[in-house]
Amino acid sequence: MAVITHEDPFDAALREHQAGHFAAAQALYGEVLERDSQNPDAMHLLGVLALQTGRADAALVLIERAIAIKPAAAFFGNLGIVLAALGKLDRAVDAYRRAIASRPDFPEAHNNLGTALRQTGQAQAAIAAYRQAIVARPDFAEAHNNLGLALCDAERIDDAIVHFRKAVAILPQYAQARNNLGNAFHRRGDLRMAIPCWREALSLMPDLPEAHNNLGNAFKEMGRLDDAADSFN
Repeated sequence: MAVITHEDPFDAALREHQAGHFAAAQALYGEVLERDSQNPDAMHLLGVLALQTGRADAALVLIERAIAIKPAAAFFGNLGIVLAALGKLDRAVDAYRRAIASRPDFPEAHNNLGTALRQTGQAQAAIAAYRQAIVARPDFAEAHNNLGLALCDAERIDDAIVHFRKAVAILPQYAQARNNLGNAFHRRGDLRMAIPCWREALSLMPDLPEAHNNLGNAFKEMGRLDDAADSFN
C-alpha cells in the first residue's frame, strides 16, 4: 500500500512562493499563521510577498512583527528593502546595518546599504559598503556595477571602469553594466570605446532606453545625425 504524505503547509507555501504562485503562497502562509500566530518565518515571508505584490505598508508591519519575535539577519535585510521602497532611507540604512551586525558576511545587505548611502549622497560610505559586499562575495556582479557607479560619483572614472568590466566579465549578459561602462568611457572622453559598449548593451536588452539615449547623443556629438535619429527611434 502506498504511503500517503501530507506536505507541511510552510514548505508548501515556500514552494508556491518560489514558483511565483503568490495567491497560493499567501493562502498557505495564512494557514501556517492560523495554526501558530507567532511563527516568525511565515510572518516574514508573508511580508516579503506583500512587497512583491506592491503592498509595502503591509510588508513593513509583517516584517517588523517577525523581527520582534526573531531578530534574524535576513529579516533586517528585507526590512531595509521595504523601508527603501517606502522612501525611508535613513531607517533603511539602520536596518541594513543591523543585518550586517548580525551577519558580517551578508553580501546583499552590504550592497543594499551601499545603494541607500549613495541615494543619500554619501558616496564614500557607499564605496566602502560595496567593497564589503565584494569581499563577502567576489563574484557579485551587481556590487561591482554599483561600486562603479559610486566611483563615478566620486569622479574616480578609471577605477569605475575596472569594476564595470569586472561586472561584465562575471555576468556577460549584464546589459546595464555594459551601458554604465560606456558612460564611464564617455566621461573619460573616449567615444571609440564607449559606442561598442552601448551597442552591446542594446544587443542584450533592445529596449534599454538609457543605452538608446546615450548612443544617440554620442552620434549627435560626432555629427552623425542620421545615426543619431536611428538610435533615438
